[in-house]
Amino acid sequence: VSVLVDRYEVVGDARYDTPVHKAVSTFRARVSVASSSGQHVEWTIRVRYEGQDWTLTKRFKEVAALHDVLRRRLMCVPNLPPKSTVRQFSFEYLEARKAGLQSYLSQ
Repeated sequence: VSVLVDRYEVVGDARYDTPVHKAVSTFRARVSVASSSGQHVEWTIRVRYEGQDWTLTKRFKEVAALHDVLRRRLMCVPNLPPKSTVRQFSFEYLEARKAGLQSYLSQ
């Protein structure tokens, strides 16, 4: 099995243009517990197994949910990079998160 975290994309809604809506959207986008929608990162993951390829697009919380299931069912599961309560979209943070996901999925 070969797994590659190919890329990421920051996606979300920018539906409102008033300063109040922008401020509320910015707050909700930055604090994970405030909303499950809004701005977030989608990770594109390529999987190759026995000559077949699949491309998946997943949010980190979906990878974390799978990790939780695996930890309950298997004895030896590598550590997942930690979740963040405050959403971060800087290049440096996302590159570090990408490297952490790549390491996790390659173990």
